[in-house]
Amino acid sequence: MKLKLTTQNGFKSEFNISPYFIISIGILVIQLHQAGLI
Repeated sequence: MKLKLTTQNGFKSEFNISPYFIISIGILVIQLHQAGLI
């Protein structure tokens, strides 16, 4: 999975993101939300 980002100054960057990375971020966000930090 490739993520293409374009910043305000027109700089383009591509990131190769694995599904496991996305899942781990999602789990972290859910845990923080349940803890009341978000």
